[in-house]
Amino acid sequence: MLGKIIANVRLWFASFSKFSLQKLTFFLAKSICIKLHMRLKFVLYSRWNMPIMELNQIQLVVLACAVTFLLAQVFVRNKSMMHILFAIFCGSVAMVTTKKITGDAIGAYQYLIGIGACATCNVYWLLARSLFREKVPFTKRHVLFASIVSILTISSQSYRFADSYLHFAASTNQFVFGVLGEMTVMMSSAVLLLSMWEAINGFSQADALQKKQRLLFLSMFFGAVGTIKLIEVIHSGNPDAVQYYIAAVTVMVMCTTQCLINWVKATRSSTTSTQKSQQTMSKVKAQPVVSSEDDKLLAANIRRQLINEERYLQPQLKVADLARMLDTSEYRISRVMNNELGAKNFNQFVNKLRVERAKRLLEDPSSSHWPVLVIGLESGFASVRPFTRAFKTMTGKTPNQYRNAVLDGLGAVEHS
Repeated sequence: MLGKIIANVRLWFASFSKFSLQKLTFFLAKSICIKLHMRLKFVLYSRWNMPIMELNQIQLVVLACAVTFLLAQVFVRNKSMMHILFAIFCGSVAMVTTKKITGDAIGAYQYLIGIGACATCNVYWLLARSLFREKVPFTKRHVLFASIVSILTISSQSYRFADSYLHFAASTNQFVFGVLGEMTVMMSSAVLLLSMWEAINGFSQADALQKKQRLLFLSMFFGAVGTIKLIEVIHSGNPDAVQYYIAAVTVMVMCTTQCLINWVKATRSSTTSTQKSQQTMSKVKAQPVVSSEDDKLLAANIRRQLINEERYLQPQLKVADLARMLDTSEYRISRVMNNELGAKNFNQFVNKLRVERAKRLLEDPSSSHWPVLVIGLESGFASVRPFTRAFKTMTGKTPNQYRNAVLDGLGAVEHS
């Protein structure tokens, strides 16, 4: 009887404790949410109307940052296209900010300064291409497209300068300003979207480090655009507040871009060093090597893993994965690939197996209705682009051309 009473007391106490703990947790969470809500309201409706610095002060900060980053690119030793474009962009930002700071104080000459604002979003698009396209980031047609925005800006500012002295008719000014303004907004929006697209395009084919760089760029891009749009809604009747936060966002964009340029440069320098070491290793491997029994045994194990067990059908298979399976080093596998299996490297050997399988599928009448993408996936390729490239390198034809040639041959045999 006493044991039953003790058990009931323990059960009641446990239930009470659990209930009290849940109640206390709920109370604390509710208090924190209320505090955060009140703080957010204070920031949105009170503090945002009273900036920490005045508008002209933060514009001076933008000007200082732009000049600093411009000079930083000048003193870079091994300059790349990224540094040159970012220097041009920072110089243009400095001109835009100078025009805002001086305003009407210098009269019509502000429009001559405004001409320097012709290399902002359009040059930033070319910079984005340079960040994510190491080989041939842009061509003449890309420069020509970016130049259209510059021409529109220069035309608008030049016309304003001429109008301040020649005093054109109001109807003429309304027409010219309307046309140039609409075209500038349209082209600027287009290059901004293209800048965003550069980080998205090829995201799935990028390695882990490049994906982090692209995510940083996209976070900065969407954060900047989203913040400006939000501020324009909140402070629709206060243009000075909008300009204040645009200046703050501009500083953030320049700082993030500088960090991204340094990161990409370090990554490419590391990749270049790795390639040079691989070339040195290839020269060493090219020297005659006497085959050993261990190498022949390893070659047999490689064939067993890749061919017999069809490991080559794994799209993300790397030499490091095979080395881990066989409990050996990547260098030894590469050496055996070169000396025993007659392949230049691991990727060439695996792609050869995949292409052979793709050829069998393309020749098989039962899979004649399969799209090329499905053929590539079934053969171990991750997407259609590397499949087509590897297939054409090894056969001289695209998968579709190869399939059509096979079908034409079958048709000729049937007619004969």
